[in-house]
Amino acid sequence: MDGSRSPHETLAAAEPSFAPILDANRGPVDMRPVRRWENDVFAANVRSWLASPDAPAEAPAAYAFACECGGRGCSAQVELTLADYESTSQVIATEHGPRDWAWPLGSVGTVRIPWP
Repeated sequence: MDGSRSPHETLAAAEPSFAPILDANRGPVDMRPVRRWENDVFAANVRSWLASPDAPAEAPAAYAFACECGGRGCSAQVELTLADYESTSQVIATEHGPRDWAWPLGSVGTVRIPWP
């Protein structure tokens, strides 16, 4: 990395060294735990913000949580209160979850209720 190669040349030189590692990780990925972690961190940040002196007098009633359907590239969001988020084990957008065992939250989304 002495600057004698362009970024493209550096990538071409380094790529063969990393190919076995990258190929091993190209299989199916379950994004559900990643999205849950994202939502957990977001909820913790919102709670911290609401407890801070910077919180508005009237905080928003609901917040946009990421859909936890697990689909790669899913960017759907579900508006939930913190209490609703904390009371469910999985957040699924209306268009991604089975309707027969989902709790509707208006036109924005649903909270999936785990089937016993």
